[in-house]
Amino acid sequence: KAAELTILHDREQQTSLRELLEKTLGSDGLKETLRRCLTQLIGVSWLSLLPKGGIFLADEKTQMLRLLVSYKLAPEIISLCAQIPFGYCHCGRAAISGKLQFVHCVDENHDVSFAGMADHGHYIVPLASDGKMLGVLALYLPTNFKSTVDKEQFLSSVADILAGFIQRKKAELALHDHSIALQEHQRELQSLADNLPDTLIRFDCDGRVLFINRTMTDLLDCNAIDVLGKSLHQFTSTGHLQALERTVLAVAKTGEEAELELLIPRSTDDRTVYL
Repeated sequence: KAAELTILHDREQQTSLRELLEKTLGSDGLKETLRRCLTQLIGVSWLSLLPKGGIFLADEKTQMLRLLVSYKLAPEIISLCAQIPFGYCHCGRAAISGKLQFVHCVDENHDVSFAGMADHGHYIVPLASDGKMLGVLALYLPTNFKSTVDKEQFLSSVADILAGFIQRKKAELALHDHSIALQEHQRELQSLADNLPDTLIRFDCDGRVLFINRTMTDLLDCNAIDVLGKSLHQFTSTGHLQALERTVLAVAKTGEEAELELLIPRSTDDRTVYL
């Protein structure tokens, strides 16, 4: 009988961990995914948790925890625990120590309290990855709850899943922010180049146009979108631009500077350009 219970218990653990992992691999955002994971975890029957809890995200620069998602927490707790300094109360101590905190009742180390708060215990689980503190999982326990090695090991596996997910989302957000900043920088450079009186055109080593300013597009009677990414012979068959392309390719091959004088015919007038 005991062996059967052990097998059943192990199967339930693996099922719970697999379902959590599947949630973190879904398409939902950070907050919604953590909310769903917290709800599932609180519902794991063999953990015998109280039906309430929360997940904090950590800011290592400010040494603060911010409550991101909660499940049936008292309004007082949501307010008092909106931001928790590292080292304060059980959540802050888990963040600063990187170690699971277990308490079976409201003791003298439970810094956060309010009038009428019911007695309870806690599992406070740090969420860390690659030595970086990412957050804290706060679970509520009945008074005089008995912790076991199996439960703490299971929560450690849960923490690894949640921390990996948070780390991945932070990386995605950083990449997105970098992309936005790069696009803004490129717009600023384009605006600066477009307002220069000089003609500017940049090629890669294969003669494809990487950049062209407005002065040059006006000179060529074209739009930048028609030229970018193309070789000049793909854009036009006129001899003056083919001469420019031959010179560009020669410079790319030899690494030596070259000068070129072009007479560019236009619908309104002819222009001589020195390159």
